Amino acid sequence: MSRPEGHLLLPGLLEARVQGAIPSRLERLLARADRVAMATPPETRFCHLLGLDDTPVAALTALADGLDGEHGGWLRCDPVSLLANRDRLVLFDPTPSLTDTDAAALLERLNAHLADDGLRLHAPHPQRWYLCVPQAPALAATSPLDAVGSDRLPRFGGDDAALWQRRFTELQMLLHDHPVNAAREAQGRPAINSLWPWGSGSFSRPAALPGWRLLGDHPLVEGARSAFGEDDAGGMLGLVELRSAAPDWAWLEETVVAPAHAALSQGGLQRLRLYPGDGHAWSLTRLGLLRFWR
Repeated sequence: MSRPEGHLLLPGLLEARVQGAIPSRLERLLARADRVAMATPPETRFCHLLGLDDTPVAALTALADGLDGEHGGWLRCDPVSLLANRDRLVLFDPTPSLTDTDAAALLERLNAHLADDGLRLHAPHPQRWYLCVPQAPALAATSPLDAVGSDRLPRFGGDDAALWQRRFTELQMLLHDHPVNAAREAQGRPAINSLWPWGSGSFSRPAALPGWRLLGDHPLVEGARSAFGEDDAGGMLGLVELRSAAPDWAWLEETVVAPAHAALSQGGLQRLRLYPGDGHAWSLTRLGLLRFWR
């Protein structure tokens, strides 16, 4: 029976590496690893490693946020700031700071409008908003963190694409002149002028439950813990977002990197793969740890 593997998804790691900010242990792992192509976005890769056929990012993070993500279709509708750049709109701020009070004020207007369609936005976290619908819509969209500075805005598909696109256009119009945004602009802060739909899908348990020791505090990790529990005897699967805030490197070292490194060096893992979000996986075996010349 082959030994399990370890997978650490750390989007934003290479940007931090260029700045000389990452811990020395993590630097050594990268230096001694072999790089192979792996273009799958980290959220999608995480779901696939869990054995999920779909990519129900919104449903899993809804579980982490205390919502009933196991029933119905879910999509994230995160508040963002778009910027008009000549003849196109680009994503300016994917995670604008937003208080609970301001989020509630924005939601009150938006939900009053959505009530006509029997829909309601949920905001258990100021930066993570959700819609629950009977059937998750077809949607081509990445995490907003993957689209900063680009005009790759979400696009709905399927027979009801026009309906969904109209709904979100109407929500943009309602956000435009909201008093919360008037106050933000008066303070020189970017307006919350759009919602970013992504992560559409429905949660369906795989036939065989995954046996992972889960590492990290990402909402997807917390959702997986809620849905599946953990198996300390299995492989290791971790996801830590390094792009949206200043990372706590000491915490990352202690709770994520050190356990994975120890399991590899002691033979508990056959292989450890790091995914820094650059379109590659950095693969390392126990023997590879001995590449001291790198």
